[in-house]
Amino acid sequence: MMKVSTVITQFSTLFMLCICLLLNGVPSTTLANEGKIDLNTATPQQLQTLKGIGKALAKRIVQFRKEHGPFTTIQDIQKVSGIGKDTFSNLEHAVTIGTRHISDKTQ
Repeated sequence: MMKVSTVITQFSTLFMLCICLLLNGVPSTTLANEGKIDLNTATPQQLQTLKGIGKALAKRIVQFRKEHGPFTTIQDIQKVSGIGKDTFSNLEHAVTIGTRHISDKTQ
């Protein structure tokens, strides 16, 4: 049986996370697919929450997206300078691309 203090701590953590998301105005499409970050809509700040992505690399991802259009697969992020196989393997479980972006690019 869980201690009451453990339950309260877990509830408080979840509550604070929800408040932070509401206050920061995170679009629901960015956190689609079971909490994964959408590479095609994420802000630099959201990208920085990914393991191995700092401020400079987050800006490069957004710039790459602006210049080349949306990513069509999560593997496409490896086309961004500074993201190799190791970095990709650290973040592939935490990212997604919205399906609407794939159809947008093919039209």
